[in-house]
Amino acid sequence: MTAVRRTPHRLLFRVSGGRIGAKLGGLPVLLLSVRGRKSGVARDVALNYIRDDQRYVVFASHAGEEREPPWWLNLRDAGEAEVMIAG
Repeated sequence: MTAVRRTPHRLLFRVSGGRIGAKLGGLPVLLLSVRGRKSGVARDVALNYIRDDQRYVVFASHAGEEREPPWWLNLRDAGEAEVMIAG
């Protein structure tokens, strides 16, 4: 994906190959890159995850609000994304 907008944390995660920023709050972090459903611009979001065998499980939460997070809506509509984990 190209033209990804990144914050400093997400940029450090990506540039370091996940070595910097791989844990947040004691939980592992992955970087999800998905295209915006309206803009078409790829965006990164850092998410905590857990493993379930070969799968990565993330939780679609918008800081406890009742609405769905924008990254989830983008992923649902795009049907594909890139995932980066440490190592």
